[in-house]
Amino acid sequence: MRVSSLTSSVADSRIICCECGHKSETFEPVLNLSLEIDGHDNLIAALQSFTRVEKIDDQENLISCDGCKTKVVVEKQLTIDKAPEVLVIQLKRFTCNGLEIVKKGQYVQYPETLNLAPFIDEFRQQDQELNYRLYAVVNHQGRPGNGHYMCFIHSHGQRWFLKNDHKEHRFNTDFVMDQTAYLLFYVKTTSSMSMSFHSFITMFIERNRQTNNSEEMSVPEQQQSNNNEGSSCSTMQDQ
Repeated sequence: MRVSSLTSSVADSRIICCECGHKSETFEPVLNLSLEIDGHDNLIAALQSFTRVEKIDDQENLISCDGCKTKVVVEKQLTIDKAPEVLVIQLKRFTCNGLEIVKKGQYVQYPETLNLAPFIDEFRQQDQELNYRLYAVVNHQGRPGNGHYMCFIHSHGQRWFLKNDHKEHRFNTDFVMDQTAYLLFYVKTTSSMSMSFHSFITMFIERNRQTNNSEEMSVPEQQQSNNNEGSSCSTMQDQ
């Protein structure tokens, strides 16, 4: 099974005119949710910010309404339209400050279980499994452009493991939940993935890597180099 078929989701960008109420929607496929962490100390708050209603009332950036046929103040909201089999969340820890890559090191709390219902339109919640369990946590150690990625994968019960330098290390849940996460992988509680999750993680990393990157990520079964974070503003900055 292809990685994109497991992580593929659909984002619904909705714009409502504050004058006539005309509504327009744009649906875009996404492979992961990229969340801002500035001002947020937990994942739920970051998701709430991602899906919050935003009023666009800057007179220089008014949007043309198809109903009013004029530029108006609008309310814009981004929600999840389709819940993926595997929800991949990227916490935006890297930014470009001029020519320098800056890494945000604050801790962001994340839950073992996650329900997407608050972030999906009520009408579209029907016939979708929205409950997820945490299956993998990826963090970044070191400086931007010269660091190391570590991937913790859930085994069973309270056991998690990390395979680094061809050695397997085991950890309990409390240790894993205390990581400064960069990527979070949540799987539907009803998931029946045909491949092992270890293979899926490896495929995901391989799919997103760039050949000009020398950083490595530790994953079960093998070492993967050249991940998708680069060493310059153009390649490492979170999208």
